[in-house]
Amino acid sequence: MQLGGAIVLSGGSSYSAPVVTFSGGSLAPGGTQATATATVVAGAITAINITSAGGPYWWPPTITITDSAGSGAYILPFLNVASITVTSPGRGYGPTAPAVTITPLFKIVAPDSSGTSTQASAVRNWMTGILKQGTLSPIWARQPVVT
Repeated sequence: MQLGGAIVLSGGSSYSAPVVTFSGGSLAPGGTQATATATVVAGAITAINITSAGGPYWWPPTITITDSAGSGAYILPFLNVASITVTSPGRGYGPTAPAVTITPLFKIVAPDSSGTSTQASAVRNWMTGILKQGTLSPIWARQPVVT
Protein backbone atom coordinates (compact mmCIF):
# COMPACT_ATOMS: atom_id res chain seq x y z
CA MET A 1 0.00 0.00 0.00
CA GLN A 2 1.01 3.60 -0.52
CA LEU A 3 0.33 6.77 1.43
CA GLY A 4 -3.07 7.96 0.22
CA GLY A 5 -3.03 11.26 2.05
CA ALA A 6 -3.22 12.85 5.48
CA ILE A 7 -6.13 14.39 7.34
CA VAL A 8 -5.46 17.52 9.40
CA LEU A 9 -7.31 16.93 12.69
CA SER A 10 -5.76 19.98 14.36
CA GLY A 11 -3.82 22.65 12.49
CA GLY A 12 -1.90 23.86 15.53
CA SER A 13 -0.60 27.42 15.70
CA SER A 14 2.39 29.65 14.97
CA TYR A 15 3.69 27.56 12.05
CA SER A 16 5.75 29.40 9.45
CA ALA A 17 7.85 26.90 7.48
CA PRO A 18 6.97 23.37 8.65
CA VAL A 19 8.97 20.40 7.43
CA VAL A 20 6.95 17.20 6.95
CA THR A 21 8.69 13.84 7.43
CA PHE A 22 7.45 10.25 7.58
CA SER A 23 8.90 7.29 9.48
CA GLY A 24 7.94 3.73 10.32
CA GLY A 25 4.98 2.07 8.66
CA SER A 26 6.99 -1.14 8.32
CA LEU A 27 8.20 -0.58 4.77
CA ALA A 28 8.64 -3.64 2.58
CA PRO A 29 12.24 -4.37 1.52
CA GLY A 30 13.39 -1.75 -0.97
CA GLY A 31 10.50 0.58 -0.02
CA THR A 32 10.81 4.32 0.42
CA GLN A 33 9.22 6.77 2.82
CA ALA A 34 6.60 9.16 1.49
CA THR A 35 7.33 12.86 1.13
CA ALA A 36 5.00 15.83 1.56
CA THR A 37 4.73 19.54 2.14
CA ALA A 38 2.36 21.45 4.40
CA THR A 39 0.06 24.33 3.53
CA VAL A 40 -0.06 27.00 6.26
CA VAL A 41 -2.76 29.65 6.60
CA ALA A 42 -2.55 32.20 9.43
CA GLY A 43 -0.04 30.01 11.30
CA ALA A 44 -2.16 26.84 11.18
CA ILE A 45 -1.51 23.81 8.98
CA THR A 46 -4.55 23.43 6.71
CA ALA A 47 -3.41 20.66 4.35
CA ILE A 48 -0.71 18.07 3.77
CA ASN A 49 0.28 17.81 0.09
CA ILE A 50 1.74 14.41 -0.81
CA THR A 51 4.64 14.78 -3.26
CA SER A 52 5.56 11.07 -3.28
CA ALA A 53 3.30 8.29 -1.96
CA GLY A 54 6.23 6.10 -0.92
CA GLY A 55 5.71 2.50 0.12
CA PRO A 56 4.97 -0.26 0.00
CA TYR A 57 3.77 0.10 3.61
CA TRP A 58 2.26 -2.52 5.91
CA TRP A 59 0.52 0.18 8.00
CA PRO A 60 0.43 3.99 7.96
CA PRO A 61 3.73 5.67 8.76
CA THR A 62 4.18 8.19 11.55
CA ILE A 63 4.06 11.79 10.37
CA THR A 64 6.28 14.40 12.04
CA ILE A 65 5.89 18.15 11.59
CA THR A 66 9.00 20.16 12.49
CA ASP A 67 8.93 23.95 12.82
CA SER A 68 10.96 26.20 15.12
CA ALA A 69 7.91 28.18 16.27
CA GLY A 70 4.82 26.10 15.50
CA SER A 71 3.19 23.44 17.64
CA GLY A 72 -0.03 21.57 18.28
CA ALA A 73 -0.74 20.10 14.83
CA TYR A 74 -2.23 16.62 14.75
CA ILE A 75 -2.17 14.90 11.37
CA LEU A 76 -3.58 11.44 10.59
CA PRO A 77 -1.98 9.69 7.56
CA PHE A 78 -3.88 6.96 5.68
CA LEU A 79 -3.00 4.33 3.06
CA ASN A 80 -4.45 3.33 -0.32
CA VAL A 81 -4.11 0.00 -2.09
CA ALA A 82 -1.52 0.54 -4.82
CA SER A 83 -1.44 -2.92 -6.34
CA ILE A 84 -2.44 -6.53 -5.80
CA THR A 85 -0.10 -9.45 -6.38
CA VAL A 86 -1.74 -12.75 -7.28
CA THR A 87 0.25 -15.49 -5.56
CA SER A 88 -2.04 -18.39 -6.48
CA PRO A 89 -3.96 -17.71 -9.71
CA GLY A 90 -6.19 -20.79 -9.65
CA ARG A 91 -7.87 -21.99 -12.85
CA GLY A 92 -11.16 -22.57 -14.64
CA TYR A 93 -12.56 -19.03 -14.44
CA GLY A 94 -14.43 -19.04 -17.74
CA PRO A 95 -14.25 -16.58 -20.61
CA THR A 96 -14.23 -13.37 -18.50
CA ALA A 97 -11.96 -12.25 -15.69
CA PRO A 98 -13.34 -12.79 -12.18
CA ALA A 99 -14.34 -9.79 -10.04
CA VAL A 100 -12.00 -8.84 -7.21
CA THR A 101 -13.52 -7.50 -3.99
CA ILE A 102 -11.45 -5.77 -1.34
CA THR A 103 -13.17 -5.85 2.05
CA PRO A 104 -12.22 -3.03 4.45
CA LEU A 105 -11.13 -4.12 7.92
CA PHE A 106 -14.21 -2.41 9.40
CA LYS A 107 -16.51 -4.69 7.37
CA ILE A 108 -14.58 -7.73 8.62
CA VAL A 109 -14.91 -6.60 12.25
CA ALA A 110 -18.56 -5.47 11.95
CA PRO A 111 -20.13 -6.95 8.80
CA ASP A 112 -23.48 -5.70 7.51
CA SER A 113 -25.18 -8.93 8.60
CA SER A 114 -24.22 -8.25 12.23
CA GLY A 115 -26.89 -5.54 12.52
CA THR A 116 -26.68 -1.78 12.63
CA SER A 117 -26.32 -1.56 16.41
CA THR A 118 -23.06 -3.53 16.26
CA GLN A 119 -21.75 -1.32 13.44
CA ALA A 120 -22.82 1.85 15.27
CA SER A 121 -21.07 0.68 18.45
CA ALA A 122 -17.91 -0.17 16.51
CA VAL A 123 -17.86 3.28 14.86
CA ARG A 124 -18.59 5.05 18.16
CA ASN A 125 -15.80 3.20 19.98
CA TRP A 126 -13.34 3.71 17.13
CA MET A 127 -14.02 7.45 16.81
CA THR A 128 -13.98 7.93 20.60
CA GLY A 129 -10.54 6.30 20.69
CA ILE A 130 -9.21 8.50 17.88
CA LEU A 131 -10.55 11.68 19.49
CA LYS A 132 -9.21 10.74 22.93
CA GLN A 133 -5.80 10.04 21.47
CA GLY A 134 -5.84 13.26 19.43
CA THR A 135 -6.84 15.53 22.27
CA LEU A 136 -5.37 13.56 25.18
CA SER A 137 -8.52 14.32 27.18
CA PRO A 138 -11.66 12.35 27.99
CA ILE A 139 -14.29 12.45 25.26
CA TRP A 140 -17.45 10.36 25.20
CA ALA A 141 -19.46 9.90 22.02
CA ARG A 142 -23.18 9.15 21.85
CA GLN A 143 -24.52 6.18 19.94
CA PRO A 144 -25.00 7.23 16.27
CA VAL A 145 -28.52 7.22 14.93
CA VAL A 146 -28.79 4.80 12.01
CA THR A 147 -31.81 5.16 9.75
